[in-house]
Amino acid sequence: LALIPVGASIERYYGSFRVAATYLLSGVYGNLLSSIFLPKTVSVGASSSIFGMMGVLGVDLIRSWGYLENPKRSMIIFLSSLLISLGLGLMPMIDNFAHIGGFLMGVFSTFIFTPVASPSSMLLCNSVFGVQICFFVVTIIVFSVSYVALYSNLPTNFCPWCELINCLPVGSWKDLCFPES
Repeated sequence: LALIPVGASIERYYGSFRVAATYLLSGVYGNLLSSIFLPKTVSVGASSSIFGMMGVLGVDLIRSWGYLENPKRSMIIFLSSLLISLGLGLMPMIDNFAHIGGFLMGVFSTFIFTPVASPSSMLLCNSVFGVQICFFVVTIIVFSVSYVALYSNLPTNFCPWCELINCLPVGSWKDLCFPES
């Protein structure tokens, strides 16, 4: 249900190709990140892509800050929505790593597919094309490092506290969060 209002408004503004590319990249990267941190868990769904659309909304909110009637209110609503969604991800059977990965890739993709010139101290990234190139390179590096991490046979407990990002073991949730323990 979240995709309809969020996706439709983003698609009207940025166009179908840009939204589809961001949606797909967010979905792939969100599930990739989930596979790295939760190697024994199978995760499916479009929530990582939906969080990618939230990443687009966040960047768009910051970019249009000066044009909004009440930007602080909009930011509070956006952050509240994001935090509530991530908070719900602490429940069993909801994949917060996919959400986080989708959100990050949504932010990166926004700068690749919908660049806007911004004042920057970096020499290469001070033009529209430079911003695209910088974020494209960062995205390639992030995907590459993630794929290497996925296939490098990391120990399943390489980050013991990370599972708390995905499921908070309180009360009867403990058995649902960590069924093998």
